[in-house]
Amino acid sequence: MRKLGKDIDVDDKMLSYAIISGLKSHISAYVTQQKATTLDDILKNARIAELTAPVEGFTNDLLLEQLADMRSQLNKKMKLL
Repeated sequence: MRKLGKDIDVDDKMLSYAIISGLKSHISAYVTQQKATTLDDILKNARIAELTAPVEGFTNDLLLEQLADMRSQLNKKMKLL
């Protein structure tokens, strides 16, 4: 983005807006909360948000697997009664 910004001669404020607008919503929300003003701050905070965000799918799959296991165990116990 920096290279593209230089190619079209955009100031840092406009480039910052473009970068933040292009981020995933949870990452841009974190970057905005941190009040990042420089491009380096935006990059640093975006990396932190990306590394600390829960992995989509993995958590849901794990929870669904655990729920299915609990259902199976409950069904076995109900059959014994």
